[in-house]
Amino acid sequence: MKIAIVVYSKTGSCLSLAELIRQALHPKGHEVTLFELKVEGDPTVGKQPGKATYKILNQPDVSAFDVVIAGGPVWAFRACCVIKEAISALDNLSGKHFIPFTTMSFPFRGMGGTATLNTLAKIARNKGAKVHKGAIARKMLRNYPEELGNAVHH
Repeated sequence: MKIAIVVYSKTGSCLSLAELIRQALHPKGHEVTLFELKVEGDPTVGKQPGKATYKILNQPDVSAFDVVIAGGPVWAFRACCVIKEAISALDNLSGKHFIPFTTMSFPFRGMGGTATLNTLAKIARNKGAKVHKGAIARKMLRNYPEELGNAVHH
């Protein structure tokens, strides 16, 4: 199976999780390509609609893949704008399997993890993807390596 992992990571947490997912899938015979989104500008400034201060430099083409796994961090209790924009811009998601993931600092419910997964899933579903349950890795007050492992094997 051909699998694309699309990730935005400002601090490296989401990239680490994406790399662990890649490492777990590759030995199972899957062809896995990791696309780390790069931006010009600062996406943490001017996040209001129409006030973008960044540009995605390497929007991936996932047309040749069967599965798209995509994720980014929780920012201000919601999905990071970069990964939302990237998923919205993906062509050919119709009929593909889609699995969202996220990382977040806070360990508590209601702090944005589930909302982030739901947002990413909704974008993909609206583009015709077959959405599967995603995973959240929480840092604070948790055994983060264990959280990462749980997310990978989820």
